Amino acid sequence: MVLSNIGECIHQYTIPTVDTSNETIIKKYLIKKRNVMYLIRFMYDYINTYTYLIFEIMNKLFQYKLTAFCAKMDFSLLSVTGEDSETFLQNQFTNDILELKNESIDHVLSGYCNPKGRLIAIVRILRFKKSQYLLIVPSELALLVLSRLKIFILRSKVKIELADENYIVTGVWCEKINIPIGSKENIEELVLLKDTDCPVLGERGWLIGEKNLILKSINNIKEKLLISDLNSNYWKSSEFFSSRFWIDKTSTENFTPQSVNLDLINGVSFNKGCYPGQEIVARTHYLGKVKKRLILASVNEEKIDKTQLKKDTPIFKNNSKENTSAKIGFVVDISYCQFEKNLNQVLLMIQCQINELKNLKDSDTLSLKEKNGPELALYALPCFSNEFNEIK
Repeated sequence: MVLSNIGECIHQYTIPTVDTSNETIIKKYLIKKRNVMYLIRFMYDYINTYTYLIFEIMNKLFQYKLTAFCAKMDFSLLSVTGEDSETFLQNQFTNDILELKNESIDHVLSGYCNPKGRLIAIVRILRFKKSQYLLIVPSELALLVLSRLKIFILRSKVKIELADENYIVTGVWCEKINIPIGSKENIEELVLLKDTDCPVLGERGWLIGEKNLILKSINNIKEKLLISDLNSNYWKSSEFFSSRFWIDKTSTENFTPQSVNLDLINGVSFNKGCYPGQEIVARTHYLGKVKKRLILASVNEEKIDKTQLKKDTPIFKNNSKENTSAKIGFVVDISYCQFEKNLNQVLLMIQCQINELKNLKDSDTLSLKEKNGPELALYALPCFSNEFNEIK
């Protein structure tokens, strides 16, 4: 086991303090020597254990042909422990937490709603240990989610706390991660979660574990394997290409799960019991009243003024033949894409009215901000097959 606190480790190898006021000089010398030997033994074991673990982590990532990683993620970890942790989480989130009992499923994407069915946050829930779950949450919403969850603990045997002091989450891209999507692999003291593919950098994964161990492993990977450490914007862009949108502090409690495609990417279960906002989410699903969806578009960076591009910028549908123009949606998130294939492209996650998307004609174009604004190029998201035909 890797011990994160060196002071605690030294204490384990140090003999208890004794009163040596009446001892001879020889006994004092022997006690000091014994303490030094224990300290040397600790340092030897500590260094060798870390070296071994780092080597094993690097070896596994090398087997998966690591192409890049993202050390500084905009995500935090919440730890949920206790006898009632499973039942508690099942009653709070949109997805079925009981599925994590299945050996082939170790983590799920899920929404956390208010009583009106509006998303407070989107989280990824991991069964980390037998009675411990880790929640991957956008850092700027971590304390909000933590405080809201604590309200509902009541008499449940559950403990929820911010785990950023002990654990860290990083992103990796590999040519091939040989585990199913939704499952995990234990790499010594760390956990690797298989996520969706990225069209440019390969298969994606979340690497979670003891903070010091991951940071030391990353430093060794950079120095010895010469693998690029990409900024968080790369991860955000790859999330966009994978149909993922994360609620942030500007959008919390503004969207329903269906309006951000969460039901299309297995983030909502309609077969489980109650959770906050469940009645509204279920009614929208069964009555077929989903009126808005997210789509992905891009615009050339040279054609826009970055200072004026922001969330809530309107999107227009234009038809030059019919000389018509109408506002059909707005920008909900932005990522400045730096992938080689999409260089100088600004990715826009847009919420649009479904009817307008279904009725797009060959002569229709989408523009940013105004009728004659910069023209947008649409991407077909993986959650839609045959463009928008599956939107209901």
